[in-house]
Amino acid sequence: MKLDKYNQQFVDMCEAENFEDRLNEVKVFAKPMRTGKNFSECNFRIPYLIKKHDVQLHIATSPLKGIILENQESLQDLCTDNKFKYESDPETILRDVEKGYPVIAYMTNAKTFTQDDTQKFIKELIKLNIKISINVDEFDTWTLSHFKKAAEVKGYKMTDDRQYAASMYNFTSILAEHSPYTFGMTATASLEVTGTVDTFGKLKYTLVNPLVAGEQKQYTNSVAHIGKTTFFNFTDNLIGGNETENTIKEMLTSRFKIEKITRLKRVAMIQCGNDTQDEKGFGKSPNPTEVIKYIGNNGNLISHKKEVGIVLTSDLKYSFDINGNKVNDNLTESQIYKRINDLSDPIRILIVKGMAGRGITLPTVKELMTVRIRDAKSKHGSITESVEQFIGRGKSVYVGESQSKFWPDYGGSILNVPGYQELANTYKTYLPETAMYQHADVRHREYDACTLNISDLGIELCEKCGQPLSHNVKTIDDDFSGLDNVFKIKNA
Repeated sequence: MKLDKYNQQFVDMCEAENFEDRLNEVKVFAKPMRTGKNFSECNFRIPYLIKKHDVQLHIATSPLKGIILENQESLQDLCTDNKFKYESDPETILRDVEKGYPVIAYMTNAKTFTQDDTQKFIKELIKLNIKISINVDEFDTWTLSHFKKAAEVKGYKMTDDRQYAASMYNFTSILAEHSPYTFGMTATASLEVTGTVDTFGKLKYTLVNPLVAGEQKQYTNSVAHIGKTTFFNFTDNLIGGNETENTIKEMLTSRFKIEKITRLKRVAMIQCGNDTQDEKGFGKSPNPTEVIKYIGNNGNLISHKKEVGIVLTSDLKYSFDINGNKVNDNLTESQIYKRINDLSDPIRILIVKGMAGRGITLPTVKELMTVRIRDAKSKHGSITESVEQFIGRGKSVYVGESQSKFWPDYGGSILNVPGYQELANTYKTYLPETAMYQHADVRHREYDACTLNISDLGIELCEKCGQPLSHNVKTIDDDFSGLDNVFKIKNA
């Protein structure tokens, strides 16, 4: 089987003469967002490690439960097909390994790294000479090596280990002393991962394949394409207008306009600050309740009034109507993702804090706005990883009714999709006007984002309506006043 460059680099490294000597090191692989890192893990890398290198336990971790919900079925099928065991309980894992079964454990970072039991468990397996591999997904998130490194790596100071215990670093350090099979993967390498900042302790990070500007072109026909970025002034303007609300209106107008042109569901995702429901982070970041009010003030841009959006945070999971009243406050995270991706479901707004900020596949989300007012920087420049990840939520390819056929029937290429709509597959972003967000936009476009003009599609779009130039649809006025006449719809 011919491997792609990403997996061939992995094989070459693992089969090198000196690989077994590469202890106290995490080998990190980079790949642009929405290009199949987890697919490679399940379909090649994990079975390769177990079958070719006799790994007895592979630990896969992720910072978010939502990412696990999305990928665990594929890993469970892998185990079923190969007579591996899929487990998460330490005692069960130990019993299965002792019976001779290869085991795959897929757990959140919190469960893997912060529990005393799991550290004791790893030490016990090491004593038994069990061959273990680990792969930490979204490696830029939990990899800070010490609280003293926070100012340089994250852009804010920490005073002691009660603020940050470096649990992932300490856990991985224990394993890496005995196993070279210690890996990570990310699309947005942190300053420690790139080697700009050295780690605090003995465990080192090696970025095996840094992203190269322009190389993302190879994925252009299998991902969504970036459109316009709007930077907004998050302070009130001189005549008393609220610029945040004005930008929300602009985003909702764009969502409404494009959905009417393409006839495909288009969802707006709004990220609030990491604050409590009754407070504003940094004195500026609106919370979900405030954002819902802004949406309600622009109800004419929302067709379905009875259930317009969903709030998803670690504490709250509910849908709301145009007046901000709760409709269903008994939703689960997996139900929410399913509803967002369901083309027949009326939900058009997803409000989050940290949830769904990375790793989740949400093809319908193509308008992305953050009202989390931040400007994190260190002496090395702006800290952009989390912003790049949020922007990248719009990058999942979106081909409407052809979504389920995209890979099996159309070979993972927009070139093969009948009736492909470029406008529906274009994501737009709305960001606070700070250096951090501006630099994140530049980096995303340089190293990760794809556009129509670097694809092989060979179509030219109308600047007015986004349709191919061969269209016969009347153009829409810049102020959108002609929208109702074009589509013969009534104001909501």
